[in-house]
Amino acid sequence: SKTVSNELIGVTWDIGNSISVIDTPETFYDNTHNIIKNVHLKDYKVYKSKLGFSLVRCPLGEGYVDYHEVMKKISNNGNIINMSIELGAQSPRQCDIGNQMYWEKFSDIPIDKEHYLTFVNEVVDKDSASYSKPEKTEDEMIESELNDIEKSVNNLKQILEKIK
Repeated sequence: SKTVSNELIGVTWDIGNSISVIDTPETFYDNTHNIIKNVHLKDYKVYKSKLGFSLVRCPLGEGYVDYHEVMKKISNNGNIINMSIELGAQSPRQCDIGNQMYWEKFSDIPIDKEHYLTFVNEVVDKDSASYSKPEKTEDEMIESELNDIEKSVNNLKQILEKIK
């Protein structure tokens, strides 16, 4: 029988998505830091919605993820971890945590619901007016993508300079 070394098996941590699967970046990292092999660097602004919250893409370092803390942890991890910038989708992502069925999807996972809800309330953007985004033309979408990636790279550079 062929075997694969445990050193080659791991998880990809999509940081921005932590909140959508009833977790926080901090607790996800704490539970998986020894098996993280790849990281998708993504960020969202969090806005209240009728049944929970919406995730709206933004450049890295401008949303709910504390990239300063994340980068400190990753740099002190001791494992080789690949990272890539992955901007979120242009359309907002709904997380209907006010619907019991949303929680049932994660019933097999031990969740500290109180800690999670406290975290969500701390990161919700108070400026709900900036939540509504007008439809964009193809050219505006391309320009938005390029601007967001440039801002993300610059924000990341600044964060990395601070933790050296």
